Amino acid sequence: KSGLHTNKLKPGHLRGNRFRILVRDADRTVSADAVLDRIRAQGMPNFYGPQRFGRDGSTVDLGMQCLAGRAPRRIRPFLFRFALSAVQSLLFNDYLGRRLRDGLFRTVLDGDAMAKWPAGGMFIAKDVAAEQARFDARETVTAGPMFGKKTYPTEGAAAEREAAVLSDNKLSPAAFGGFGKLVLGTRRHNLVYLDDLAAAWEPDGLRLSFTLPAGSY
Repeated sequence: KSGLHTNKLKPGHLRGNRFRILVRDADRTVSADAVLDRIRAQGMPNFYGPQRFGRDGSTVDLGMQCLAGRAPRRIRPFLFRFALSAVQSLLFNDYLGRRLRDGLFRTVLDGDAMAKWPAGGMFIAKDVAAEQARFDARETVTAGPMFGKKTYPTEGAAAEREAAVLSDNKLSPAAFGGFGKLVLGTRRHNLVYLDDLAAAWEPDGLRLSFTLPAGSY
């Protein structure tokens, strides 16, 4: 049901996006059930897609220039904001990729930022065993950094991992200051659950259907 209202629609003002994707010429001898079952059970890593970063990473490169105070003189305000956001997104992907590489995708760390699932407030994991149980029960998810001057801080081992992401990218928390509200920083779910994920074979290939919550790509 839809109708008119007097409030302005802003980015993020949606419940989610539904997708129907056809994988053409998929190998019918390979069962997709095991992969789909794993995604349903474990969730999907909440990476940003490559379109976020521009052709050959050009938007990220521009964002790094902006962070360093070397933005082109006549850069459009929208592009300036988007370039800074692209850097935040790249750093999040780096952080999340490291968790997967180290086998920590579904492991709660000491000091992790936790967010209630599917929506709700954040808090710090201090009793790791208790928070791991809540995570496994889908009451919460871990939340990674969208770096900025007011990013909700982690502690302990989690904070050390985030600091390493910045250091390895030759950045520091101070790099995000001086931009007003453009890079305040926030947290992003490390994973999303696709409870309606379904697949069916069609003459032309494998049809996937699912819904992504707001903020996922």
